[in-house]
Amino acid sequence: MIDPKELRFGNYIHGTCNVRGLRIPQDPALKIVTLKFNGTECVVHNQIPACVEEWLWFQYNEIEPIPLTEEWLNRFGFKVFTNDSPSPGDWHWSHPKFPGALQNGNWNYHLHAHAPMKYVHQLQNLYFALTGKELTITP
Repeated sequence: MIDPKELRFGNYIHGTCNVRGLRIPQDPALKIVTLKFNGTECVVHNQIPACVEEWLWFQYNEIEPIPLTEEWLNRFGFKVFTNDSPSPGDWHWSHPKFPGALQNGNWNYHLHAHAPMKYVHQLQNLYFALTGKELTITP
């Protein structure tokens, strides 16, 4: 479950379904279009942001964060820098319009600032806070 205070319009999340008492995240990712006190209205995102397939309603306890993976970083236009190291832990990811870099699940900006970065919505929120623009999926 995601704390509702972490969510804003445009965040990508997973809706869940309940199977034998287990909450199972569902694909594809959903894009939040409306937030309400008693639930979240989402639209299915099928890699064409302007295309709306269907509206889905979820209560806050029915949504899950999307883990921030190499696939998502690539989709957002981040590039990996390996420093000639074979170890992924030594790699860092950067974006031409985003200050700092991502490495080992953290965002770092020189020696002055850092923040844990485990989920897609956290990266979207930080990107917006630092640039004033939405982090979009690159074609």
